[in-house]
Amino acid sequence: MGRVRRRLIWAIGALVITVMVIAMTWPMNSRVTACIPVDQALSQKSSFQAVDVVVQPWKGRHHVYGVFVIPDRFKYHRLYAVRLRIEGINAEFSAGSPENEESDSPVPLHGYFLRRAYLPTRTALWLVITGQFRNLLVPCHWWLVFVERVQ
Repeated sequence: MGRVRRRLIWAIGALVITVMVIAMTWPMNSRVTACIPVDQALSQKSSFQAVDVVVQPWKGRHHVYGVFVIPDRFKYHRLYAVRLRIEGINAEFSAGSPENEESDSPVPLHGYFLRRAYLPTRTALWLVITGQFRNLLVPCHWWLVFVERVQ
């Protein structure tokens, strides 16, 4: 009787582990949606595509963000609200004001600055669970949009 019980426990454990492995790898193997071509007229005005992304929500807060190269004219201007938009997600996220950027970022080119825009960790984890993890890894899906504030 003891042997049968041990084999049953091992079988149930193996089944649980198999289901967990499938559940964790399935979202990471989903299809990546194609990137929308960049309209140069639009990107020069107020929307900027990410040059790099970091997506590691399992490390905790502030480990899911996009890095953007922004012209200096948007850096110290309080007339803009900044929104983070990710293709395939029907929501916009507040990215703070242009002035609250970290000062230790290296300057990429004269007349530009680097800016990070963070995605909430809970949202990133939800997107991983729902099978959109690989879409988050593609920098061309991340857009930082500067919207003029109404005076």
